[in-house]
Amino acid sequence: MKRLLGILAATILMVEILAAQPMSGSYTVGGPSPNYATLQAVANAVKARGVSGPVWFNIRPGIYMENGGLNSVMILDSIIAGISSTNRITFQPDQNSGGNVGNTKLQIDLTTYASTPLVSIQTDHVTIRNLTLEDVDSTGVGADFLISIAASVVNLTTEDIVIEGCRFIGNPHPTGGPGYGTEYGVYGSTQVSNIVIRQNTFQRLLLYASNESSAYKALAANEFVGASPKG
Repeated sequence: MKRLLGILAATILMVEILAAQPMSGSYTVGGPSPNYATLQAVANAVKARGVSGPVWFNIRPGIYMENGGLNSVMILDSIIAGISSTNRITFQPDQNSGGNVGNTKLQIDLTTYASTPLVSIQTDHVTIRNLTLEDVDSTGVGADFLISIAASVVNLTTEDIVIEGCRFIGNPHPTGGPGYGTEYGVYGSTQVSNIVIRQNTFQRLLLYASNESSAYKALAANEFVGASPKG
């Protein structure tokens, strides 16, 4: 009995040690037996653990919503220990599970007007790649932002964000005004810099991108379907 308890205690300790170690390498999100069930669980873990090398979060095919679409799918709102231009974190479909931009979807579905983004990035050195970001809008209430990039009280300037190969889809009311149509595909506040937006598709948006400080480093090879130019 004592030996069994000792093995159990050692196992628990090992799990705690592994959970506290900085992240490096690849991790799965969603699907059967993932490392993390949701993208917010990923955000919480990487904020708590930090990184010691480049990290890839491979998202399995499916639709990812929080609280029926009423909340952000992911909020990265803290400085991440060890992160840098070399040790960056990347969110992308899990190719080993057949994931691609067409079947790996992040969705929001607001029922009352709120400035809730689908994804909120307030930390540095993040890549969002080959994902669909969509405002489902089952009730005629458009989201302000699909991706919001801003500073925070602990990270006074958010920088080096890459958004590539993604599909941004606004709600079916693109001319209905801020309370109806989806306003921005990507929105950057005044305290951001070095933002790269390339090879994305923007559909049914009032503005595909807006930035208050002209911090976009590159806007290249994007496609626009019923989306107005950046503001």
